Amino acid sequence: MRIVEEGYLKRTVAKLNSYAAKEGTCEKLFAAIDSFGVEALQDLSFQSDLAYFGEMSFVLSVITSIISHPHISGKTEDIILRTELANSASVDTFRDTLRDPVLWTQRDRHMVPEYVHYRQHIDDLCIYENVFVVMLVKMLFSEVSKYADFYATLIKTFGEGDRALSLDEHNVSVALAKLQKLTKKIRYIQNTRFYKEINKQKTVLRTVHPTNILLKDRLYNYCFKFYRSLVTYPDKASLLRDFGIHYYTLLLKALKSKGFAYSGKSVKLTFDGESSLIPAPMELENETFHLTVEPYGENRGIVLTARHKFVSDPRASEAKHLLLFSPQSSFADLENSGEKEGAFTTVEAISLWNMAYVEQEIQTVYQNPLSEQEVMNEWLSRKLSVSRASAELYRSYCPSCQRQAVNEDESTLYRCARCRSQFVFFKDNEGYENLWFLKLRRVAHGKH
Repeated sequence: MRIVEEGYLKRTVAKLNSYAAKEGTCEKLFAAIDSFGVEALQDLSFQSDLAYFGEMSFVLSVITSIISHPHISGKTEDIILRTELANSASVDTFRDTLRDPVLWTQRDRHMVPEYVHYRQHIDDLCIYENVFVVMLVKMLFSEVSKYADFYATLIKTFGEGDRALSLDEHNVSVALAKLQKLTKKIRYIQNTRFYKEINKQKTVLRTVHPTNILLKDRLYNYCFKFYRSLVTYPDKASLLRDFGIHYYTLLLKALKSKGFAYSGKSVKLTFDGESSLIPAPMELENETFHLTVEPYGENRGIVLTARHKFVSDPRASEAKHLLLFSPQSSFADLENSGEKEGAFTTVEAISLWNMAYVEQEIQTVYQNPLSEQEVMNEWLSRKLSVSRASAELYRSYCPSCQRQAVNEDESTLYRCARCRSQFVFFKDNEGYENLWFLKLRRVAHGKH
């Protein structure tokens, strides 16, 4: 997530925690969830982005000024040097030389020092404050990369139905032009001796403490204050916790909009030591489905178990779906997540801007960004997808990819060998044949 999005997330979840504390129980929270206005994290104005780019540009100029006249520390290093290269000797180094017989040699029946102990003075760039400056440059580079990736997804592409492409005056073009200038500034800094000398030390600052230089030097202090404004979540666990609470709320709103009602026992809401809501299991139902919603792991995701009331075969009447949370739009943090489909009907992931299948490999679902509520609504709709259908036809031809690749297992569950969709037939109250997708996978028609 971009840092500005993390700020929106933190404010939204703080409001939700306060709202949930007033409701008291899961039942009351679900009943009143429509009245809670979830702030859309994607709803960030273009003008605020431009203002942020301006701040980044200014702090990069400040860093360039620091590089021109950085704070350094002088240190003394004791070395062994040939006598003719030593231009001076202190009392201490002369004593050290006298005590070291290895350095002496005989010339004309006299012992003379061939080498001497020597103290050389070195200016050291790799002080705490300069390491902080390099760390800040890396953070800014990561931010600029995230923004560039985001705006690149908004570039219009040429399609059959839409002949219009992005123009120079469009927001996307303006933003990407400014991001290119920021990238050039960062590249310039990365090519300086200052950056290279400090970066090769591989020093990592877990936290940044306010030293005298960071507080009293005007340039260093500006960088320090800017850094403090950037850091929203001090650790990944806190970010994942709030991200999970946000999407837990969006799922409840999606379920409420589809007519589900609370059906389980009334459970008191609980909060952690930071007064953050701990998502609790809920049982919900409508005329067709009985659902169980429960958290997965330590804020890692949500498990939705859907049981169809009209499917008589118990082996085909239930689907268990795992939805993982990923603050990274690329889903790179899930590369080695370890979750497999064996325990679940589907394993998928949701980020701020997209959704993905997590199966043999991570496969992004949407090509164009949707709002996070729309993404959640779409995910839920696929889990509850029911339609009138011809059982005779779709026992052979897949209702998702149209291929004649459907197989029936030992129960009444049908699986498509091509797109891997799973579905079952049932009759509704009026006796009509219907089809329910336990697992719906989209494959472009005509592809083999």
